[in-house]
Amino acid sequence: MLYIHPIMQFILTLLSIYVLYLGIGRFRSLHLGQGTAFARKRHILLGKIVLAGWLLGMAGGVYMTKTFWHGNFITGDHAVLAAVMAPLMAWGLISGLYLEFSRRKRVLFPLLHGLANAVCVVLALWQIWEGWQVLQAFVWGL
Repeated sequence: MLYIHPIMQFILTLLSIYVLYLGIGRFRSLHLGQGTAFARKRHILLGKIVLAGWLLGMAGGVYMTKTFWHGNFITGDHAVLAAVMAPLMAWGLISGLYLEFSRRKRVLFPLLHGLANAVCVVLALWQIWEGWQVLQAFVWGL
């Protein structure tokens, strides 16, 4: 049970790098004037999967710490980073849905959407390190 959260979050983080790569194509087109293809439908679908998965995984992490270790925020920086990521992920999901269903030419709004999500990817990569330390300290007892 304690391995489901890290494995799923790790897979989602790898997938987030690909979603970010797709988004960079859109950034290049909108802000750098470079003619690039944007796999919009793929970016939207995979972005929803990543952000929703991260949020569900966060809920699972909170549940596991409460159930197995009888406390919240006992994982230190791992929990703090998750708390920082939560509003950014919510913004990424809400703004992404808005961009999906309200199609028109925009410049600033997609930039803010992408910036928040790019920060989430960086923080998720940091979470891998912090999560590894949580596994060592709390699961393996090293």
